[in-house]
Order: sequence, then C-alpha cells, then structure tokens
Amino acid sequence: MKRVLQDTTNGLFLKTLDEWTNVVEEAFAFRDTSSAMHFCQVNELANVRVLLRFEQDSREISVGFRNFTSTRKSSVPSHVWGARGESEPNVG
Repeated sequence: MKRVLQDTTNGLFLKTLDEWTNVVEEAFAFRDTSSAMHFCQVNELANVRVLLRFEQDSREISVGFRNFTSTRKSSVPSHVWGARGESEPNVG
C-alpha cells in the first residue's frame, strides 16, 4: 500500500514540498498515515487528503482530516517519513 498526499483542489500529488505531480507513481510515499498527517500539520498544508493506494487491485481509499495550523515548526525523525527507505520530501 502506498500513502500519498493529494491536493483536493486540483488533484495533484505531493512529490516534494515545492513540487506536485499528476502522476501518482511519482508521488512521495509516506511510511504511514500518521506521518503524512503530521507532515501536513508541520508544513501547514491545507486542502490535502491522504490517499491510500492498494496497487495489487487498484483500490484507493482517501482519508480526509481537519486542517490544523501549527504554532511552531518542528523536526520529525527521518525514520518516520518514507516507505522503502525514501527520505523526507525536500522542505527547503
């Protein structure tokens, strides 16, 4: 299962913090849903949802959540971000 962020206004998928793509295979894959949601909070992303993509049978489930704004930026250990050894999206 691949966990990606999708912009709900235009359907694009997060590739890096400054880059979005319309190709889901190019999207950054988060290790788990909680990490994806935390990434949105820390980076103050709005109008996004977590898309769970089951590649074996082409099913997709979207997980919407309330957009919270962070009062401070924080670092998250790199081990929580990507699946398959990917690193945190480029945030700066």
